[in-house]
Amino acid sequence: MKLSSLESRIQEENINRMNFTYIKISAYILTFILCVSGISFKALSTSADEISTVSAVAGNETSIDEHVEELERKRLKILRMQIKLHLRQEDYSSAKVCLQKIVDSYLDIKEKPEKEILDTGRDLAFKLFEAEQHGDCLQLTEKLLRITPDDSVLFRINRLACSAVGDDKAAKEWEQKARTNIQDERYHYRVAQFFIKRNKRDPAQEEYNIILEMDPAESVYDANAIFFQADCANIAGYYIKAADLFIEAFALSEKIGSFILFGNDKVKTENVFLALAREMELRNTSDRELQLLLNVRKHLKEPSPYLLTGIADALYRLEQYEESIENYQKSIELNPELSYTYSGYGDALMKLGRKKEAKQAFAKTVELFKKGIEESETDYAKARNYNGLAWFYAIHDKRLKDAEKLSRKSLELAPGRPEYLDTLAEICYRRHKKDEAIKLIQKAIDTKPRHLLYYEQQLRKFRGETKPIHKKEESSS
Repeated sequence: MKLSSLESRIQEENINRMNFTYIKISAYILTFILCVSGISFKALSTSADEISTVSAVAGNETSIDEHVEELERKRLKILRMQIKLHLRQEDYSSAKVCLQKIVDSYLDIKEKPEKEILDTGRDLAFKLFEAEQHGDCLQLTEKLLRITPDDSVLFRINRLACSAVGDDKAAKEWEQKARTNIQDERYHYRVAQFFIKRNKRDPAQEEYNIILEMDPAESVYDANAIFFQADCANIAGYYIKAADLFIEAFALSEKIGSFILFGNDKVKTENVFLALAREMELRNTSDRELQLLLNVRKHLKEPSPYLLTGIADALYRLEQYEESIENYQKSIELNPELSYTYSGYGDALMKLGRKKEAKQAFAKTVELFKKGIEESETDYAKARNYNGLAWFYAIHDKRLKDAEKLSRKSLELAPGRPEYLDTLAEICYRRHKKDEAIKLIQKAIDTKPRHLLYYEQQLRKFRGETKPIHKKEESSS
């Protein structure tokens, strides 16, 4: 529907609304005159057919009041449609005008609007702020706050807009009013969540900082604040600080009996912590790695086989082989098709001298990778299995010639993948092709891969440099 036709419909509905208002007023006046004159309605001898006709004109045999209310609902619906169209076209000023008309209607009837309208108002106010239309943002938020005076998000956006136009006094006044109206952690938590959902971490961080500075009583809001700080540190690359903060958040969560997920997404939560655990491994802090993963496992009712394998790997690095084997076995019970799990399982068995079982686990690893190569329906899946088998041979220093062929096939199917380049570089290094190994790992580094520290360590190893790398970490203060 085009905007012009929408606008014409609004005008038409407004005219109808006025006409029926005039009819209603006329009816009241007529009733008053008749009563004063002592004339009864029966004396008018109006036929039933005429009454039906009048009712039909008023709107499908409904009262005038009901018809006017129906017209108002239609008008508001059309205005909401207009707002959506304006937002798609990034015409925020026009969307603001439509929203203000809706707000005026609610101000007239002195009612609070539905959640959908308030959500639209917050989103539009924030979009106006992002588009640097700060004057329009101020005007809209002030009007919205007249119908919902305790809305924490609107307070915050209004304060940001005041500061943006240099009206620091007004900004402070709004902030003081907000604190007066709602002096608890929920106010700041709601604002923080609003900005997080829009990937705006700075204002969210400000709100969480306020939560941590408030009443020392520990709450789910404090746990969320610490969790958010940990996530920010993780994203910024301060992995040790992130791990310490996550562990602190877990401890508080356990104390108050409320565990926090990334948007209630179990898979994402596991992936974030497995990736962070990998960074702990690279920094030779397997104790932190294990503590982190055990915390995640404790709080997830049904840990995945990937998480259990990660825990088993960490235990293996800490030379806790019995516990490592137990976790590998639990992972296999959940998913007996994970080839990497059997590889680690075999290594742990070998450490305890259980060679026969270890060889069976290694044979299962090879079997599953070959099965994956044969049955994969996509180049991506096939390349992953080629690389997996090549890496298995490489780290066990077996069949290196075959491993190189497998690795090169993975790169034919997925050129430039840093993890596949690393596999081939490792194989070349073990086959005494030092120059090619260095060239390949440098190519992988140039892609700026995840877990960059690992690739840098590989480069130093290939060059024969034994001095460890120490990444600069942000202090925890």
